[in-house]
Amino acid sequence: LSAQAWGPCVRRFSAFAPMAAGWFHSLLLRSDGRVAAFGRDDRGQLGRGGEDDLEAGEKPGAVPRRVRSLATSIVVDVACGAFHSIARTADGALLSWGWNKYGQLGRHTNYQTDAAPGAVGEAKGAQGRVVSFAAGFGHSAAVLSTGHVLAWGSNEHGQLGVGQAVKHPAVATAPTFVNGVVGHAVAAGDSHSLVLTSDGDVVAAGDASYGRLGPEPKGPEAERARSGLFTVVQRLLPVGDDALGERISLVAAGGATSAAVTTRGRLFTWGGGVW
Repeated sequence: LSAQAWGPCVRRFSAFAPMAAGWFHSLLLRSDGRVAAFGRDDRGQLGRGGEDDLEAGEKPGAVPRRVRSLATSIVVDVACGAFHSIARTADGALLSWGWNKYGQLGRHTNYQTDAAPGAVGEAKGAQGRVVSFAAGFGHSAAVLSTGHVLAWGSNEHGQLGVGQAVKHPAVATAPTFVNGVVGHAVAAGDSHSLVLTSDGDVVAAGDASYGRLGPEPKGPEAERARSGLFTVVQRLLPVGDDALGERISLVAAGGATSAAVTTRGRLFTWGGGVW
């Protein structure tokens, strides 16, 4: 990292809060709420919005540069999709920028890309502030403090978990309520989503290939899966005395992989292991 581009603090990782990585770009969040971005910017994912402050001979995106269009916002968390970015501000609002071919920015844009951060639309009747959010390839999702789960973007593989409410090739260009799920945290892979529910279950929706949704569900859960709804990931924690008092505390998702961490610090992974 270049100290000249992002100040002396790049050598002190303690100065950074959350970081996030997409397919070819990354975001760094400083503890003072400023955001830097680097990597490819072919779809506006760095949020530069036409800025031209490169030094002589410097390649665009080669070093972290402050996202100046966020200068008036205090950012507390960031997420990267494949080619889009999302930031959460101190007041709980979401800002998005980058690729919007499938509505993954959660707002209307005049073109398929928008390099200037803008506010994600609000779902009608939604209450509470955003406490968790995630970005995938062509979709995004969030959990509110009320437990409501919202999703938007492509639903080609059922990754929004809203069933027939959004029928492919239609997309959700604004956040849509996910019924029947009370969430605590959310994660997004390329074409699947995970939600850690308020009662400690992990539910999944989307592309089931490579086992990224967990073991194939049976009975009523199988019907929910076929309908494009969230289903409980089966056999995630062992049954018996060893599991007493242990709960899932964190979920994460990659392109075709899923993961969960328990309150005892154990890591469980499932999905594609080809790479």
